[in-house]
Amino acid sequence: MMLEPIERSKEAVGFLKTIEKIYLLKDIDAILDQILLEARKLARADAGSIFLTQGDRLRFSYVHNDTLFRAAGAMSPCLPTALQWPSSGAS
Repeated sequence: MMLEPIERSKEAVGFLKTIEKIYLLKDIDAILDQILLEARKLARADAGSIFLTQGDRLRFSYVHNDTLFRAAGAMSPCLPTALQWPSSGAS
């Protein structure tokens, strides 16, 4: 998909505003949540997740899913969660 110069300019301004918004955040949870939200917007994704490691465990840290949470009647499309498993591949 080829963007026209004006559309490219608007997209670039939007990207710079996103960077500024993230830069001004001080809380790591807010930063990661905003990064996930902006990545989903960019990819036009209904859902997304951020995984973080804790020791030798891989953990869902942030989960966004518009369809799932809308069906459940949730007010927000995001949910911090503690679902985790070993990151070494062993179960």
